[in-house]
Amino acid sequence: MIRHHFTLTHICREITLETGAFVVGCFSQESGSLMLALQIGRKELFLEINTDFVFSSVAFRPGYMPARKNVRPFFRGLTGQSLLNAELDATDRILRLRFGGGFVLESRIFGGAKSDVVLIDRNGETIGSFSGNQEKSASKQLTYFREFLPETEIFRALAKSDLLLGEYYAREACRRADISAYAPLGSLSDSEKDILENCALQLREECKESPLCYILQKNEHSAVLFSLIPLAEFPVTIWRGVSAGEGVRKTIGLRRRERRGAELHARLERTLTKKLQKLKRAAEMAANDAISDGRAQSRREWAEILLAQPNVSERSGNSIMLDDWGGEQIIIPLDSRYTIAENAAIMFGKARDAAKRTELRRKRLPEFYRNIAEIESDLKKIETNPISEIFEIMERKYLEDSAAHTAPEQSKYRKFDLEEGFTVYVGKNATNNDELTMRFAKPNDYWFHARGVGGSHVVLRCSDSKSKPPKRIIEQTAAIALYYSQQRSGGYAPVAYAQKKYVRKPKGANPGAVIMEREEVIMAYPKLPFGTENTG
Repeated sequence: MIRHHFTLTHICREITLETGAFVVGCFSQESGSLMLALQIGRKELFLEINTDFVFSSVAFRPGYMPARKNVRPFFRGLTGQSLLNAELDATDRILRLRFGGGFVLESRIFGGAKSDVVLIDRNGETIGSFSGNQEKSASKQLTYFREFLPETEIFRALAKSDLLLGEYYAREACRRADISAYAPLGSLSDSEKDILENCALQLREECKESPLCYILQKNEHSAVLFSLIPLAEFPVTIWRGVSAGEGVRKTIGLRRRERRGAELHARLERTLTKKLQKLKRAAEMAANDAISDGRAQSRREWAEILLAQPNVSERSGNSIMLDDWGGEQIIIPLDSRYTIAENAAIMFGKARDAAKRTELRRKRLPEFYRNIAEIESDLKKIETNPISEIFEIMERKYLEDSAAHTAPEQSKYRKFDLEEGFTVYVGKNATNNDELTMRFAKPNDYWFHARGVGGSHVVLRCSDSKSKPPKRIIEQTAAIALYYSQQRSGGYAPVAYAQKKYVRKPKGANPGAVIMEREEVIMAYPKLPFGTENTG
């Protein structure tokens, strides 16, 4: 519920606390993400308005450092204007930031393709749009929950009514009223409707005034949900805090990781299924080698019959009709380019090769069966295993080009799983740094190091050589590099990074010493990002 109306109510309050800040700039560096840079005194603030199809939301991003490249400016007329107030539409997810000069920055946090940010002038005219849609917004007309059709499920009537509960809070209200959420609205008596309405109103006030917010799960393997109150439907609490914006950011990070995990899950399932089919075919061939034995025996007999002929040095076309050892006539296929004796030698060779292949398959048959059982077991495991375990299976067994070589090496380094399936490896000492950088890292991985101070080598594993990792992944990796450096106890500091193919070690250099070309620099704060775990 990262863009629920109640969530936006809390976000609006957080923005209002920064009233008086003036706009330094408005720009985008990632698709679907608009950054509003504000300054109040010496404090810099970055408000991210995300219009992503799935993760549309609004939240401050503490510690954000804009890159120098790939900056696309928006709404230049806002620069220098002061933030006057923030207000949320009474019935819809439309957040309006009012600035000096009569400007209004309107964020339409609907989710899907309709999400947008538009700039409106003092005359109420739209003069700019982030997504290119300059339609004017209008408040929704909502319905009193008792006025829905009698056959409407109770929780759906509550969710879509003027109470603005949405599905999850509506089901929680039904639970508190001890009423089945899925029963038809028409089955309730007037007194039951009164009880339900009172519970819903009380829940709505709790959400709006809640001093805490939560990230919840139904169980440890289910998707995460942001909520302003505890929910009985989601008994597992994985985070709680006082800032709705922080909760929204963390939820998006976890969901992106879940989404990436789901994609990897499907990829792994396809890979395992393909391997399983191939192994089953090989095992079937090995188990049915009677057919292959028969062909080999036939070739040997043909070769012996051919050599028994008086004219073996002659050619005999594409085939020859002869009597077999039982006196029956058979047709033996030949290669017209060779003599009868040469054809016999070829047949003896094919018979020997077939016999060797048959024997090899027979010896490998137990191995085939073991591999089939192992893959079938893994297919069952990935149906229920958490995402992190899916990554482990994938890295160690199936989707790494050199799994047999890299799996033992991975345990040498500190390892962190970031969102969207990205993995970071950190060296533990100078010699270990050399091994990580010069042996383990791949050319298209990204290499990080705290600039100007001693520290660990850090490698961001990148499977996609055509695109650079998202900026938030770069920021998180830089933060890890600072954490494992002499700058850990300091504040913001620069981190240099480049693709591994631009990092080399001079001859005779001390352990851990390297030279980097085409380096980029990013500012970061030394910390381990939320949701990561050192598994090394």
